[in-house]
Amino acid sequence: MTIQDIEQQLLDASVQGDLNTISTIILSLNESQAAQINPLVYDKVLGQLSLPYIGADPADTIRIVMEFASPYISSFTLGGVLANLAWNDNLGGLDAVIDNLTEVHLLPYPYGGLDDFTVSNVLDALVSNVQWHMNMGDDITAHNTAIRDFMEILGGHVTASAVGEALANLAWYDDLEGLDAIIDNLTAEHLLPEYQGGLSG
Repeated sequence: MTIQDIEQQLLDASVQGDLNTISTIILSLNESQAAQINPLVYDKVLGQLSLPYIGADPADTIRIVMEFASPYISSFTLGGVLANLAWNDNLGGLDAVIDNLTEVHLLPYPYGGLDDFTVSNVLDALVSNVQWHMNMGDDITAHNTAIRDFMEILGGHVTASAVGEALANLAWYDDLEGLDAIIDNLTAEHLLPEYQGGLSG
């Protein structure tokens, strides 16, 4: 089977939502094959997996793709994937991506890393989901854990204005664990005076 055949199978399976086929193909690749796959194929597969789903949760498949292919996936694509997963409230998928970000993805945006405004949008989504679940009377433990995990890895990519808004919203809803998850992971930049780009007073 050629690399082109493998690429087409991955694309077809992602459009069809065939999680087993995607996982099977990815797990069967050797290091050389994984490197030869067109990065745009990985981008498209992850993009499909990050969309709202009706059947099985794609989180495990997302983790498999990320574990094998994250070095070949662009920061631009991953920003969109993270935002989709957060707004779709797929905490497992979000965790699968965050756990497998590379050093390149975590670089400042001008040097190839994730875009700060896109990452800030992810925090906004997580906080919005907390508010929705609290309004529904749901347990939010998993969501607060997701906020902490997110901030531990990506807090440095969240703008001070987004952090300030998240803190205000969580405080309004009396979500002390969520507040703690953010405050514990504030960066030196967040703590600068407002006129230097830090949190608003």
